Amino acid sequence: MALRDQLARDRAVFLNPTEFGEAVVIDGVPVTAVRDDDLTIQRTQGPPQAEGLFAERTILHLAAGQIPRPVEGQRLLVDGRRWYVRQVSETEGMLELTLEQHEA
Repeated sequence: MALRDQLARDRAVFLNPTEFGEAVVIDGVPVTAVRDDDLTIQRTQGPPQAEGLFAERTILHLAAGQIPRPVEGQRLLVDGRRWYVRQVSETEGMLELTLEQHEA
């Protein structure tokens, strides 16, 4: 079996809802993704008025082509919550989206 074939099989297992995948709705489009949550970080740099602000981050891993590829700075509605796209990368058929939301 070729390496790309093995990676495709691994991707199918990774995204399987009985393994790591879960149903997510991105801008009205239902997809299966793996979510890496609980990445709340305190904003330590910036003007003094930014003190006490927190940024909640999440990373979504999904198969490329399920949604149009977002760009950094774009806003996405994910499961009813607005997120800013902070980083986008794609490799071996997987899209990784780093999303951020600001909180007080």
